[in-house]
Amino acid sequence: MTLDADAIRAVVEGRHGDPFAVLGPHRVQTPDGAAVAVRAIVPGAAAVRIVPADAPPTSMERLHPVGSLKQCCPTGPTCSSTGSR
Repeated sequence: MTLDADAIRAVVEGRHGDPFAVLGPHRVQTPDGAAVAVRAIVPGAAAVRIVPADAPPTSMERLHPVGSLKQCCPTGPTCSSTGSR
């Protein structure tokens, strides 16, 4: 599932009525099957990676220049994040 550009912009600009419906982990369907999309806003970060419990770290995709980011993990792993500035 991809987010609409207006929803991303509304979250980044603080205008979204329910930012937690967009940010954080959410179950999604991908062409490869069920997954968890992890979305975050990390202003000023040069890079952010998610660290699944059972897989190598994966860089998050930048959705907005301010630092709105997204990455999908297969369903099931516990993820944490690391960032760099």
